[in-house]
Amino acid sequence: MFRYLILLVGMLITLSANADITDYRVYYGDINGDGLSEDIYFHYVPSPGGNSFAIYEAGSNISQRLTLNGRQRNRLGLTRDTDLTIEDVNNDSVDDIKVQPVPGWFGLILGQANIDPNGVYICYDSQINDRDNDSLCDDMEIELLGTDPDLSDTDNDGLSDAAEYLGLVNGVELHTFGVNPLRQDILIEMDYYPDFQLDSEAISMVVDAFANAPTPNPDGSTGINVVFDVDDAIATGDIDPNLDPFMDEFMVLRDAYFTPNREGLFRYALIADRYDSGTSSGYAFDIPGANMLVTLGGFDGGTVQEQAGTLMHELGHLIGLRHGGDENRNYKPNYLSIMNYSYQFRGLRVDGEQGVLDFSRLEIDPVDEADLHERRAMSPTGSTTEAELSQYRVWFPRIGWVRGNANRNLDWNDDAIIEGNIGATDLNANNNSSNVFRRSPNDWSNISIRGDDDMRIIHDGNSAGGAPLYSLSGVYDPADGCMSIHDH
Repeated sequence: MFRYLILLVGMLITLSANADITDYRVYYGDINGDGLSEDIYFHYVPSPGGNSFAIYEAGSNISQRLTLNGRQRNRLGLTRDTDLTIEDVNNDSVDDIKVQPVPGWFGLILGQANIDPNGVYICYDSQINDRDNDSLCDDMEIELLGTDPDLSDTDNDGLSDAAEYLGLVNGVELHTFGVNPLRQDILIEMDYYPDFQLDSEAISMVVDAFANAPTPNPDGSTGINVVFDVDDAIATGDIDPNLDPFMDEFMVLRDAYFTPNREGLFRYALIADRYDSGTSSGYAFDIPGANMLVTLGGFDGGTVQEQAGTLMHELGHLIGLRHGGDENRNYKPNYLSIMNYSYQFRGLRVDGEQGVLDFSRLEIDPVDEADLHERRAMSPTGSTTEAELSQYRVWFPRIGWVRGNANRNLDWNDDAIIEGNIGATDLNANNNSSNVFRRSPNDWSNISIRGDDDMRIIHDGNSAGGAPLYSLSGVYDPADGCMSIHDH
């Protein structure tokens, strides 16, 4: 039979030695003032010498853990004869945590410390209400975390609430990467050829672009936390300047360098030279997917702007975007996005600023090359306004930056005369002036951070959109191989 007693000043928990329970967790705030959450986890471990518990501070950086009896320790096994006192870490003359034997029971006494009794939750695996099966009890999700007790991944980023809150998965300390169950996160491990390592400024530009995204989060904020962990330089003996066959060679390098316990938590980016004897700037393995290749050898490594644009472009593929947004069509004149080759290297021109890294924030009506009007230019649709569209300039192959704005006085045929209807004009340089480009989407409203039904990062219980599983299938998509030197 299971019994427990909770006292408002301090806490006494008594467990029967043969209680039918596997583990439970006690969640606090920041006990020792180091800015990190102390998530004390007690795990019931049957052992030949008696029952024991393991204690660790899951939410802390390794170098800032609680001191146990004067020693920095992450894990401690306790038997029925153990009498442990954790020191008074906040100097309030009250021991923060005590573990001592109770006759006939194994008792855990939690001292006052700076703990708000109303913010302490005990979750018993065999008895708690946990509707989404994510190991976080419903009361805790509602009253302490603000996460959805019916969704194991409240922010729908593919990392479960438990993984993001507890912060320790497969030995990976996720808290060091700033993950949050109420704000979307994308984690990428990046390995690189030393001669082609991306400039830190280029990486920061991509991180900032995602941070400024208009995507809503459950905590009321906007933006996406993207973390590139620049990890290993590929050893000289492992470098092939031309990956061919590139899928096989990519997999060899990935298997050798990708940190194994990050599988399912991080996407993977390899920064290399070239592949398949071409000058393609990169490749995404599956759309959406988890693995990408950036190869700027054909562009002498690329400028900071070109590196940033290519990195964001390939990451865009991994979260479900194609060269035409929701279709495999490039150089769409009405698609104003870094996913369009027109803007991958040079960036967008928005409100007078050149080189803007962004996915499309606009919905734009179809454009018919045989029915162009320069004074009216393009038309917004959906939730996009004329004022928003007016901030953008457009770039066409063979012309470059076109006179006028996207919504007004746009010199489609580059004759320096703004007219009404003009004759049929080839806008995408495919030697055909009868193309019809369908409506362009708002990219940020259509990204898929979780992936699709064949993909998953980490999943517990019930999640919005199914239970995706990330994998490297090697299935070629004609949109995956990206811009080559002749496209520039």
